[in-house]
Amino acid sequence: MAYGLYQLTSSATLIEKGSGRGVIKSITISNGNSSNEVTIGLYYNEGTTKTYIIENCYIPVGASLILDKDLSFDNTILDLKIDISGTSPDVSIIIK
Repeated sequence: MAYGLYQLTSSATLIEKGSGRGVIKSITISNGNSSNEVTIGLYYNEGTTKTYIIENCYIPVGASLILDKDLSFDNTILDLKIDISGTSPDVSIIIK
């Protein structure tokens, strides 16, 4: 997987703590499933604490969500993770 490009069918860690990748200009999340909506939650994780950027966000078939404000974070103490649910989810993510 290239830096900042993800093709996911389940929840995942997008940026691991300590990876030096906490400066983010934008995140694009697309639903590639041709039949079903997908539900996502994008959050910063500090061990047992989740701080959501967005939670329980429904992305319709063929639609994209673009986040482009105040996304950078202290990557020395936080991970960036995504929860994905739905029927046969197919999610593309671009982090710039």
